[in-house]
Amino acid sequence: NISYTIVRPHQLPEVHKLMYQSFHKDEPMTNHLGLCKGSFSIPDSDEMVESLVLNHNLSILATDSDTNTPLAVVLNGVFEENELYVPRGEVINSCINQDFVPIASILHEVQLLSGGIFTRYGTGRMFDIKVSSSTIP
Repeated sequence: NISYTIVRPHQLPEVHKLMYQSFHKDEPMTNHLGLCKGSFSIPDSDEMVESLVLNHNLSILATDSDTNTPLAVVLNGVFEENELYVPRGEVINSCINQDFVPIASILHEVQLLSGGIFTRYGTGRMFDIKVSSSTIP
């Protein structure tokens, strides 16, 4: 049996654990840059996780109902059209660890390339699935 809940702030340690157990180990850009060196070794990602949980309240945690073991998390947020106008330099300067800059730059470019979606759907805000991580092989 699996239960699904909105991630709450007190569950952040479980979410961080899931991220470092699978997502950071398997994510190609993180691996190529050698960023994952154990728990809390990617502060830019850690900060993003906390921001999504604390500020958006849209992330979902799957838990084994019998053992109360976290199985997976999907971190979600809101992508706002005004994010398209953030200059690349500001994105780069916001990085805590300069080794994370290539990933931040790529993610920024992806946002810019997808910007037409706001006009297409006549909205200034979109639901945004940011990251999923799972202990399930």
